[in-house]
This record gives sequence, C-alpha cells and structure tokens, in this order.
Amino acid sequence: MLAIVSYAQRLNEILSDFAAPASQSVMVVSHRGDWRNAPENSLQAFQNCIDMGVDMVELDLQKISVTGLHVWHAPVMSMAKSLI
Repeated sequence: MLAIVSYAQRLNEILSDFAAPASQSVMVVSHRGDWRNAPENSLQAFQNCIDMGVDMVELDLQKISVTGLHVWHAPVMSMAKSLI
C-alpha cells in the first residue's frame, strides 16, 4: 500500500492533468469500485481499486439523515428497502 505522501503526490499529478487540457495523460476511473471482484460500492471494491492503482473511483453519496451519508447507486433510497 502506498504511503500517504505518495497519495498526496499522485493527487497533485491528477489535478495538474485536469488543469492542462492539452495533457496526453490517460486517467483510469472506476465506476462503483472493483465490482467484478467485490460487491459494488463496498469498501472492499474501493480498496481493490486503490491496490490496482486506479486514479479515481466514482461513487454516489445519498444523504440519509442530518448526520449520515450512504454510498448508493440508485435514484431513491426506498429501493434499498428490498435489500434489508
């Protein structure tokens, strides 16, 4: 696993690429984490992406209470009731 300093350095590189429209860099972005090897949007799916060196992970946050957030890829939280 990379050290925190390495993460900060990589973040600065990614932000520099965003700021340079003519950049020739290719960025690897994962949608919902490594959903082929772990449940999508799970901590394990996100960790797998970090371990693979993925540049970014896309996820959806839903506000579920005044103090809580939930990672969920659906239009409404009521769809989750059938999974509980």
